[in-house]
Amino acid sequence: MREPRVRFPERELPVVDIYTGRVYEEGWGRATGESGARVGPQRVSVGAVLDSLGPAVLSPLAIPNGPSAVTGPPLIDDGNLSGRVSGTTLLLVGRPSPSEIVRAARAGATAVVVRADEVDSDELALAATRAGIALLAAGELLSWGDLYSMIRTLFTVYEPTEPVFVDLFELADRVARAAGGAVAIEDMNMRVVAYSSVAGQDIDELRLAGILGRRVPEEAVQAEEYLRVLRADGAIWCLEPRDNAPRLAIGVTAHEQPYGSIWVVQGESAPLSEEAPRILAEAAEQAVPHLARLQLASDAVRRQRDDSIRRLVHGAGPAEALAAELGLPVRGHYRVVVFGSSGGPTDELDATVVADLVRSALAAYRIRAAVGVVEGVPGAIIAGDPDAELLERVLVESLGRAGQRHGAAWRAAMGRVVDRLERIIDSTIHAETVRDALPPAEPGTEPFVAYHDRMAPLLLLHAVAAGTEAAALLTEEPISIIREYDAANGTDYLRTLAAWAANHYDVPAAAEDLYLHPNTLRHRLGRIRGLLDLDDPDLRLALVLQLRLATLVRPASGGSDLPA
Repeated sequence: MREPRVRFPERELPVVDIYTGRVYEEGWGRATGESGARVGPQRVSVGAVLDSLGPAVLSPLAIPNGPSAVTGPPLIDDGNLSGRVSGTTLLLVGRPSPSEIVRAARAGATAVVVRADEVDSDELALAATRAGIALLAAGELLSWGDLYSMIRTLFTVYEPTEPVFVDLFELADRVARAAGGAVAIEDMNMRVVAYSSVAGQDIDELRLAGILGRRVPEEAVQAEEYLRVLRADGAIWCLEPRDNAPRLAIGVTAHEQPYGSIWVVQGESAPLSEEAPRILAEAAEQAVPHLARLQLASDAVRRQRDDSIRRLVHGAGPAEALAAELGLPVRGHYRVVVFGSSGGPTDELDATVVADLVRSALAAYRIRAAVGVVEGVPGAIIAGDPDAELLERVLVESLGRAGQRHGAAWRAAMGRVVDRLERIIDSTIHAETVRDALPPAEPGTEPFVAYHDRMAPLLLLHAVAAGTEAAALLTEEPISIIREYDAANGTDYLRTLAAWAANHYDVPAAAEDLYLHPNTLRHRLGRIRGLLDLDDPDLRLALVLQLRLATLVRPASGGSDLPA
């Protein structure tokens, strides 16, 4: 039997900070609790927006009407201010002029967001004050798309839904009873945030593993299935993995922003209710603000953690206070590890996935660490003296899982151990130096950990190659003589010399690598001696350095013509 909807009389919704519980006395948004009624547009005070998102996302440049002034959902300016701007928080992309701030205010926008590093903040603040519109500065490290999503999520949190229920677990139980199957509610990270506990309903191993681990098992993750669920207009059937029970699933979305999904297991003893798709659709609407609140809180915690890690590894802030905030001991040993991939610059999503995998694995083995993403690069501060073999195994396994998900070859660069918080910056420099010195890796390469204290020879060569004067000399004599001769005569003397040097001048060993007879190689070296004095120790040292460094410094136009 369908549970009756709860109706509420018309009511005022106070503007509340979702973290502190602070209630703003002015700037109330209005909504109706009548079934099916919509709020439009939801209004939140400027102060609540700033407090909830924090200074890493938004900071005030001018608030002429005070923090209690209300604003509306975000809108990215398309260069054509129109009536639809009224009551919105307008994101002005590019380098807006003071006149554009005034035009936004006249069009009815209640707040404007700009990038402070791209504009004259004082000039725009003066224009905003005169026009009576709030002017906010966006965080430098956020894209406009990310900023829009965060502000949109904040406003979604404030949107009322009905019927009102205590939490997501209660919603899961209601859906399970009405639809006739066990229910799991997941966020966008595939974490099981709530599940039903109705007696007598069938569950399979996948559902049980999700409940126990509070996350969908990795082997069961079907990326295409999840995308299909999130893109569908309503509930759809999911049959993968085939060895588990079928599931009816629906995406939890609002304003084209996804927040999670709801899954109902088809039991063996009884089919789901014919009304299950409609029941799931109603449940998805009711789950939106709850999942949005979880996502917003998760984003806020992540931003705060990453910012604290950034300040600690760069030596910018009170070290002990930052360590305590991150759950690290204020005394002991520390080392920094950074992660890089074979695919060039790391995608923000990939970096976050790697950080999450490493954080979970380290926590599982009770290795104290602060893991996050700093300036787009995933990394960690490892505290204490964990077993070296265990630490390496945990990191390699985590990076292996990241590679399986995203196809890149990940590796870890480990800095040296330091004995004070203030010296974490030294370990950071060590780790970044190792990461930059590692040669390019092909996709599919097994992950590994490279240590600063084990790479002294390679680091020395990399430092020499990175020097401006040395870089210019890499292509000059004596190697240029051989390269030019090869180009003019179709010979392969450069590779011959590289193999000879790599085998410590052992002719039989080098001949084997080159698939030549030793006498043929001796004859070829004799011809090369007609071009270069290979018995000159200084010339030989310079040539060997050029040959080796050429494999470390790859020209932008292509690869080195030497074997790596």
